[in-house]
Amino acid sequence: MNPTVPILVPYRAVHREAVIGLWNRVFSEMPNHQPFGAAGWLARIEEFSAPGGGGGLAGAGPTCFDPRLFRLAVLEDRVIGFVHGGTWEDTFLARLLPAGAAARLGTLLVIAVDPDHRRAGIGRALLRDLESTLHDTHGVEPPLRPDGRCFNPFYGNFVAPLPPPWGTAEGIAVPAGAEGTRAFFRAVGFREDEEAVTRVRSLADRPRFGGSFPEGVVVEEIEDYQPILGSDDGAAFPIANASRTWVLRERDEQLAALVAYPIREDGTHWGIHSFEVTPLRRGAGLGGSLLEYVLSSLAARGAERLEALAVPREAPEADRLYDRHGFVVAHRWVVVG
Repeated sequence: MNPTVPILVPYRAVHREAVIGLWNRVFSEMPNHQPFGAAGWLARIEEFSAPGGGGGLAGAGPTCFDPRLFRLAVLEDRVIGFVHGGTWEDTFLARLLPAGAAARLGTLLVIAVDPDHRRAGIGRALLRDLESTLHDTHGVEPPLRPDGRCFNPFYGNFVAPLPPPWGTAEGIAVPAGAEGTRAFFRAVGFREDEEAVTRVRSLADRPRFGGSFPEGVVVEEIEDYQPILGSDDGAAFPIANASRTWVLRERDEQLAALVAYPIREDGTHWGIHSFEVTPLRRGAGLGGSLLEYVLSSLAARGAERLEALAVPREAPEADRLYDRHGFVVAHRWVVVG
């Protein structure tokens, strides 16, 4: 066996310390990086599960960590790269893909290679190995589809408001300035769908809400709550979290809601998970007033900054709203699709 060629193997518990070490080295300079320890890795990756299949959104069973789909490149007993994949399937796919698309697709969740071993084909080999494993274990045909919107429950927070291990307020992403990473994704056949920005509002000026809501409209703050706008229904998120939801309500109808959660455990840094106004009430200033109220509420509880992910081409109104309320562009990203 050539000792300079890595072997590709599935993740096992014996690899945990090495993988955590590689993760923290590779992503240490990323925005919002929060170093993994053994306890955090177990809770967020190995022992983590979400209701439903297809990224926790559809299907019959829970989405659980499958070590067969976390592939490692090992060279002389050293882990020098890893890739994590999964599947999208059935009703979840039907909401995202055009008619006639495959009923099940393999997805790329995250990939990393030790900087000392890049440009040697390891990343490409890991991707091909993951494709082969997905075919053998789940009958999924290549090519992989990147999970650029972080629908997975491990590294994104689409299912529930959970702090990202690094990246945007919604989960991991590719920094616009990471030319080597972007070139790699293009070389293996992926495309860049959108540009996104992290907008951040400092709360150092301790903003106070000085506005008002229309007569009959009241605001409520609720812990761990996802509302159904246009109705009076809602429920807790399927995964326990520390989020807060501010709801504008008129009698028995929820008109608008902003869900935010602490990105840092000390409560100084928060992220917006979702922010929406019911379509029939848009353009009347409800969103701006609610955002001002939330800024004041977070400042009062000691928060120092609030961040949001904006995709200007998809939602220019949202990007302009954040800009008007003092959110400045802190990081730029590309969405790989």
